[in-house]
Amino acid sequence: MLKARGLSYEKLSGGLTDINLDVDKGEVLVLVGPNGCGKSLIIERLADPDSEYSGSISAYHFQSRSDAEKYRSQIGYLPQSFLPPLHLTGYEYLDIIGALYYLEPSSRTEKIIGLAKNLNCSRGLYTVMERVSLATRQRIGLIATLLAEPPILLWDEPLQYLDSHGQSVALDQLNRHIGNNGCAVIATNDLLFAEQIGNYFCIIDEGRIIAEGTLGELTHQAQSKKDLTDIYHRLLRK
Repeated sequence: MLKARGLSYEKLSGGLTDINLDVDKGEVLVLVGPNGCGKSLIIERLADPDSEYSGSISAYHFQSRSDAEKYRSQIGYLPQSFLPPLHLTGYEYLDIIGALYYLEPSSRTEKIIGLAKNLNCSRGLYTVMERVSLATRQRIGLIATLLAEPPILLWDEPLQYLDSHGQSVALDQLNRHIGNNGCAVIATNDLLFAEQIGNYFCIIDEGRIIAEGTLGELTHQAQSKKDLTDIYHRLLRK
């Protein structure tokens, strides 16, 4: 469903080197690693066909470069620092997102209201985003990725700012997406969350994948107990 081959990006402060990824229907690939290791760079390159990189990225049979518009239609992207237009209300912003995905006006209104109710941000939907909490903005960002039901979610630290209930609701939405034959690539520093949601993991350091596999496979590589936190520290030696 989502594939990257030889994904590389040179940057003075640290880039990416020869990243290869395969994510199929019903899978959640989790990227973990220390701050500045390249997790967000990977997500950004997967999300934006116009970003600078070498190598190839495809979603289904759509190439990110040559089929950019169709490629984008397969993606729901939440960046690590989600900053919507602060002069718009949540509804106005989401209505624009729905239009970009060519959703019919009546359909996108229904979906916006339904997702806002599910994610517990109905009250903030009609307030300009300059005046809502960071948690409400995060919920709006999550709704934007789910609105058109794209098959591939790219989430970077999706649970930040959310309380326990908000996190639970976001996980419910992720599970529903995966149950409908979607897939996801998620970057996080929260290893307990990563272990909870992932069925395949890439440990990133200095822009490279230093280990990858299922939890069982990583347990064997690290000669560790079946615990992602222990595996992570053993393989990184940090």
